[in-house]
Amino acid sequence: MKFQSFKNPILILAIFMCASGTALGEDQIVSLFHAGGTAISEGDQVTITVQYTTSDTNNKLNTLGMRIHYDSSKLEYVGLKEAFLNGIMVKNPLPQNEREGDSDGDETTDKVIILSYYSIAGDWPDTALPLKLGNLVFKAKGDTTINVTKVSVNNGYGFQANGTGITLGAEISKTKGLKEVISILKELSNF
Repeated sequence: MKFQSFKNPILILAIFMCASGTALGEDQIVSLFHAGGTAISEGDQVTITVQYTTSDTNNKLNTLGMRIHYDSSKLEYVGLKEAFLNGIMVKNPLPQNEREGDSDGDETTDKVIILSYYSIAGDWPDTALPLKLGNLVFKAKGDTTINVTKVSVNNGYGFQANGTGITLGAEISKTKGLKEVISILKELSNF
């Protein structure tokens, strides 16, 4: 019997993706947010919220592991606050040097914080989604981005990540006179 080749590339792609468990499958999703509203100045503490959900709102999984990538010349890590502790592998993660195989593809990042969760019973996180996994606190030193990559996900799930950026706000110099400040404010109000 002669082997017939596939003639439809879309069918081939669909078969491959289904076999790998990622086509039209579900995702574990990690998003980073920081509270806006006030200008961030050099030396200010910046709180980055790590939020988790799944595309199917399944809260009974086994594992999630992620790397939070940042530029240590622009951010100084202070700590993890208000951590979700159910299944957490390390309660007080410390920054590590970014390694070759762990890169996020961003040449400016050089440090990672690894957050990992595991449940042998398959009931993680066992609470309503979306869920705040915690707040990463940094001391701001400059404009930068913070990225997320996966370490591990539940079998049959893909991974989506949404990083965030930090931009230091413009400050009015203390050496400017009152007339200059009023002039700047008038110009801004015309926009």
